[in-house]
Amino acid sequence: MTSTTPWTFLIVSIVLLATGEGLGALLLAQGWDMASRGWSWVLRAVLALWFLYGLVTWYEVPWVKRIGRIVVLTWVSFLAWLLCRKLEADGAAMAVAGAWAMAVGFYAGLTILRAVLSAGWPVLGVARTLVDEAVRMKVALILIIALVLFVPALPFVLDPEDQLRYRIQTFLTWSMMVVSVLLSLMTIFLAVGSITNEIANRQVYLSLTKPMGRGRYLLGKGIGIAALNLLLVFMCGISIYVFTRILEQQTAQNSADELAVQQQVLVARVAASPLPGRDADFRSLYDQQLLQLQRQDPDLYGNPGDPILASQRRKIQKDILGKWRSIAPYGTNTYRFIGLDRARTYADSMQLRLNPKAGSKIPDPEGFVFLTVEINGRRYADPKASYRGYLKLVDDQYHVLDIQTELIDEQGELEVKISNPSHPDLRGQAQPSIAFNAKDGLEILYRVGGFEGNLARSMLLIWIRLCFLAMLGLAAGTFLDFPIACLLAMLIFFTAASSGFIIESLSYYSAFPREEIPLFEKIIWWPNQVWTEIVENGRPIEAFRLLVAAIGSAFMRLVPKFSEFSGTTLLSDGRFVSYDLVGRAVIWIGLFWSGTAWVIGYFIFRSRELARVIV
Repeated sequence: MTSTTPWTFLIVSIVLLATGEGLGALLLAQGWDMASRGWSWVLRAVLALWFLYGLVTWYEVPWVKRIGRIVVLTWVSFLAWLLCRKLEADGAAMAVAGAWAMAVGFYAGLTILRAVLSAGWPVLGVARTLVDEAVRMKVALILIIALVLFVPALPFVLDPEDQLRYRIQTFLTWSMMVVSVLLSLMTIFLAVGSITNEIANRQVYLSLTKPMGRGRYLLGKGIGIAALNLLLVFMCGISIYVFTRILEQQTAQNSADELAVQQQVLVARVAASPLPGRDADFRSLYDQQLLQLQRQDPDLYGNPGDPILASQRRKIQKDILGKWRSIAPYGTNTYRFIGLDRARTYADSMQLRLNPKAGSKIPDPEGFVFLTVEINGRRYADPKASYRGYLKLVDDQYHVLDIQTELIDEQGELEVKISNPSHPDLRGQAQPSIAFNAKDGLEILYRVGGFEGNLARSMLLIWIRLCFLAMLGLAAGTFLDFPIACLLAMLIFFTAASSGFIIESLSYYSAFPREEIPLFEKIIWWPNQVWTEIVENGRPIEAFRLLVAAIGSAFMRLVPKFSEFSGTTLLSDGRFVSYDLVGRAVIWIGLFWSGTAWVIGYFIFRSRELARVIV
């Protein structure tokens, strides 16, 4: 057969399809419905037989093989979709359609990626070889298939009885986590397996005998994995966006639920933290408390007028701020929010988010606290939470109050006065002190962007972390066997991913100095404290705890902190994934940590003897 035979097959297929569909439409226009449907089935049978004939005959032609795979996948997906429709499982049918779209998109993107990496530069040649190897590696392929199946199916296994905002937040959180974990594992297995297999099977000689250094060889591997991950992250981002919009069209529980989706979830909001009111005199409060402490404990704080330590000054300031965030019974505190000029640009309303926490048992038998709020001199009333002119809020839970942006003054500020009155139903019975935690107990959230950009930046953060894991896996594979290298890379990955939890746990595990203490003081403090615990206090268990905390703290300094560069929580909570966060991730993880892993891998790989010269 000539080389044009496959093209003839393609042209005949197109002509058959166009002619057959045209004849079917003509029969339908004449009112011959039965004839039109019969002809459609005959046409499909003929095209299927013709396609199978061409696929078997010219399967070795690359483009025929690609088209054949897509068509077979489409047929199988269509049959699965049709079965789900017959069973009236609309969610499953939508999940099948989504999985098909992701699979076809990935396959088409893979073809484009191979073409881009087909340039003559040797480094790109190594990258393309790795991409081809990825689709043949069973572990990597299984993880990709799991990703393609899970993301489209997740929206349709959520409980429809939940509020719509919670369903969307759950989908965003779990889909981002699954994408991050599966792609991270795939990256580690692919990076380690690629280099260890080539060294074990001596295929690496074919690359290194060419005019290519070992550094460029590792760089080519890293580029290949980064390019493949970029394609997968892009496809997952598109899928998450589409299914989020599909979830958005589902019925909300009520109008408040629908409004929350639009204003609190599918947005990009920034938070403004409160400042003291203009009438607050913190300097006077500081001087008064310092004078009182110096009179009560001159041995610790010195005499009035004497300078104090920086740690003591910070403690006094922290106590004053804690009192400011706490409202005494019958008391009123003023909280000022500045820099709200941009809030008017994007929306008509913003949210006051607060978590009132009672300092002792509250008198209300149902667990409610009652507050009054004034915003720039106007009494605030919320129809959802008002009771006899008070705000009725559940103790120690987060509440969101809508505020119109027209209340912002000309300086872009809001002054919020919160009062702690007596219980409205128990006249004369005071409520305990009401406090707001320093982190997020009281803040104003306002929109500065849309969901699309927020999702794109969150996916970019995932890709940056994957670039580091690729170089980490390659570096580990230069001197370790496959299982040991995978264990090392996964240890660092899971440690980096849970860095925030581990650091907090270490601080509770023992009395090891906090992060703000200089490193040199920690080094001096540690052996002295261990000696004190063992010899003077007779507590070897405490010494062991200190040893574990010291080793853990040292190890945490040797791994990147992924928890500081994650957009998952921000995205699901409708908070702005800032460009500053992305920029710091690029610098610290994308350049510093990835570059460090490449340098370590390069020097180990350069010093390793891959072949023994036999004379």
